[in-house]
Amino acid sequence: MGLNHRNLYGWIDAHRSKTNRGRSTPGGFLAIENYHRDINRNAWTGGKIGYPANILLETYVPLLRIVRYEEVLDFPDWSNQGEKVPLVRLLAKKG
Repeated sequence: MGLNHRNLYGWIDAHRSKTNRGRSTPGGFLAIENYHRDINRNAWTGGKIGYPANILLETYVPLLRIVRYEEVLDFPDWSNQGEKVPLVRLLAKKG
Protein backbone atom coordinates (compact mmCIF):
# COMPACT_ATOMS: atom_id res chain seq x y z
CA MET A 1 0.00 0.00 0.00
CA GLY A 2 1.29 3.42 -0.91
CA LEU A 3 0.83 6.71 0.85
CA ASN A 4 -2.47 7.32 -0.97
CA HIS A 5 -4.09 4.54 1.07
CA ARG A 6 -3.23 5.86 4.55
CA ASN A 7 -6.20 7.65 6.06
CA LEU A 8 -5.60 7.29 9.80
CA TYR A 9 -2.43 7.63 11.82
CA GLY A 10 -2.37 7.09 15.55
CA TRP A 11 0.75 7.90 17.54
CA ILE A 12 1.77 7.68 21.14
CA ASP A 13 5.48 8.25 20.59
CA ALA A 14 6.30 11.98 20.45
CA HIS A 15 9.32 11.66 18.17
CA ARG A 16 7.56 9.55 15.55
CA SER A 17 4.49 11.79 15.53
CA LYS A 18 6.65 14.80 14.67
CA THR A 19 8.58 13.01 11.93
CA ASN A 20 5.41 11.58 10.34
CA ARG A 21 3.18 14.63 10.58
CA GLY A 22 2.76 15.07 6.84
CA ARG A 23 2.30 11.46 5.78
CA SER A 24 -1.49 11.17 5.83
CA THR A 25 -3.42 11.60 2.57
CA PRO A 26 -5.78 14.57 2.06
CA GLY A 27 -8.86 13.89 4.19
CA GLY A 28 -6.89 11.55 6.45
CA PHE A 29 -6.73 11.86 10.23
CA LEU A 30 -3.98 11.94 12.83
CA ALA A 31 -4.92 10.85 16.35
CA ILE A 32 -2.47 11.33 19.24
CA GLU A 33 -2.81 10.57 22.94
CA ASN A 34 0.07 10.66 25.40
CA TYR A 35 1.00 11.88 28.84
CA HIS A 36 1.09 15.59 29.55
CA ARG A 37 4.46 16.72 30.87
CA ASP A 38 2.71 17.52 34.19
CA ILE A 39 2.79 13.82 35.07
CA ASN A 40 6.35 14.43 36.38
CA ARG A 41 7.67 11.00 35.50
CA ASN A 42 10.96 10.12 33.92
CA ALA A 43 11.45 7.89 30.90
CA TRP A 44 13.84 4.98 31.10
CA THR A 45 16.29 7.16 29.17
CA GLY A 46 16.30 9.69 32.00
CA GLY A 47 14.33 12.52 30.36
CA LYS A 48 10.82 13.66 31.24
CA ILE A 49 7.94 11.88 29.53
CA GLY A 50 4.95 13.56 27.97
CA TYR A 51 4.15 16.60 25.89
CA PRO A 52 4.60 20.15 27.20
CA ALA A 53 1.49 22.37 27.12
CA ASN A 54 0.36 23.34 23.59
CA ILE A 55 3.31 21.68 21.81
CA LEU A 56 0.99 19.62 19.60
CA LEU A 57 -0.90 22.73 18.53
CA GLU A 58 2.35 24.51 17.72
CA THR A 59 3.52 21.50 15.73
CA TYR A 60 0.39 20.66 13.74
CA VAL A 61 -1.62 23.88 13.24
CA PRO A 62 0.47 24.94 10.20
CA LEU A 63 -0.10 21.58 8.48
CA LEU A 64 -3.44 20.14 9.62
CA ARG A 65 -6.91 21.27 10.66
CA ILE A 66 -7.37 20.60 14.37
CA VAL A 67 -10.65 18.77 14.94
CA ARG A 68 -10.25 18.28 18.69
CA TYR A 69 -7.57 19.10 21.23
CA GLU A 70 -7.67 18.59 24.97
CA GLU A 71 -5.41 18.50 27.99
CA VAL A 72 -7.30 16.47 30.58
CA LEU A 73 -7.03 14.40 33.72
CA ASP A 74 -8.37 11.03 32.57
CA PHE A 75 -7.71 7.31 32.16
CA PRO A 76 -5.41 6.62 29.17
CA ASP A 77 -7.07 4.69 26.33
CA TRP A 78 -3.85 2.65 25.89
CA SER A 79 -3.09 1.72 29.50
CA ASN A 80 -4.87 0.33 32.53
CA GLN A 81 -3.07 2.18 35.31
CA GLY A 82 -6.12 2.30 37.55
CA GLU A 83 -5.83 6.05 38.08
CA LYS A 84 -6.46 9.24 36.15
CA VAL A 85 -3.33 10.91 34.81
CA PRO A 86 -2.64 14.17 32.92
CA LEU A 87 -3.11 13.51 29.19
CA VAL A 88 -2.89 15.38 25.91
CA ARG A 89 -5.21 14.34 23.07
CA LEU A 90 -5.29 15.61 19.51
CA LEU A 91 -7.41 14.72 16.50
CA ALA A 92 -6.42 16.51 13.29
CA LYS A 93 -7.42 16.22 9.65
CA LYS A 94 -5.32 16.81 6.58
CA GLY A 95 -6.81 18.85 3.77
